[in-house]
Amino acid sequence: MERKIKRGINCLLIVIVFLHIILDFMPLRIEPSELKRIASNGETHFVVSPFGTLVGWGNNEYNLVSLRRSSPIPVIRFIPYPYFMRRTILRNVTDVDTGRSGAMAVTKDGTLWGWGNFSNPNPDSKSLPYSPVKVMEDVVSVEVEHSSTYATSILKKNGELWIWGGVYGTTIPTAPLKIMENVKKIYGDSYNVFAINNNNDLYALSYSTGTITRPPTFIAAGVKDVKSAGSEVYMCLTIDGKVFIYEDDGYERKIFEPAKTPYNIVTDNVQAFCGAGIIKNDGSYWTWKTSKEGERILVKQNENAVDVLNYAITITSDGKIYAKPILDSLPLIPQSMWTVSPVLRNLFILGLFLRKIVNIYYKKMKDKRAV
Repeated sequence: MERKIKRGINCLLIVIVFLHIILDFMPLRIEPSELKRIASNGETHFVVSPFGTLVGWGNNEYNLVSLRRSSPIPVIRFIPYPYFMRRTILRNVTDVDTGRSGAMAVTKDGTLWGWGNFSNPNPDSKSLPYSPVKVMEDVVSVEVEHSSTYATSILKKNGELWIWGGVYGTTIPTAPLKIMENVKKIYGDSYNVFAINNNNDLYALSYSTGTITRPPTFIAAGVKDVKSAGSEVYMCLTIDGKVFIYEDDGYERKIFEPAKTPYNIVTDNVQAFCGAGIIKNDGSYWTWKTSKEGERILVKQNENAVDVLNYAITITSDGKIYAKPILDSLPLIPQSMWTVSPVLRNLFILGLFLRKIVNIYYKKMKDKRAV
């Protein structure tokens, strides 16, 4: 009987390892446009897999990963989760963003969810939900301010841009403001919010303490995406694959200034933006560097990256994710983005634990017989 049980456990472990190897040899094919979103506040990280599963790892100080209100041992919430111990947060997710201590996500049915210390516009909502709660419906995408103002921008299915929050240091909800209509894409960077309308016109506005501090202003035409390229510096991707730089001097002026024409094109043949860099049509990934002369230049980094975030997370076109486990000093370890991988990991750990228990049990039985 002992041999049969041990043999069964060993076979289970072998099958789990074999399945994991098969998944590594059957890579996912990911295109930049198909990857939903990476979100990070610098310490807690979220990734939406190609199957729509939202997983989280990293710093758990605000319970954004563990989703638990309390623990028998309070210090546990300060222990970071490495990527191989990632937790599933939501399924069927199309967009996610996170602030310093709160996160929000959108699912396929258009439901906006929030958890942690986020700004909830619903007046009857309970504070600090440690598991995702429904905020509103008919939402396409969400942008959360990353520091301490908790300003939240959303794009609704009808093309309306709404904003609320923005009270420094608190999650006090402010009445949502409808800012624009006929919008198809939004991007938030600190107090600045960018919107691209159905005609591919780029607009910018600023929002703080529940009010519009700089009204929506036309910036450029023929734009399909915008991303930060540094402090108050933005890269704009045109519909024909060219990139130009737009600089904003912050609050020195009460309004934004339109981009100077002709646009200062810095590169072309660009497929998509990727983190703080770009992906060209040939699949190569480029990031911005500052030359010895103080000029901003693009430097080639990788041949098959489809998304990168602050050099801590890299996703490649073969469905592998390179995520720093806990500390910056640890090496990047490639992991499969197959959502079944964490299940196999848990089964393997359970199998090892079960084998240990069986060994202890039969050892005690043998000792008793010997006595």
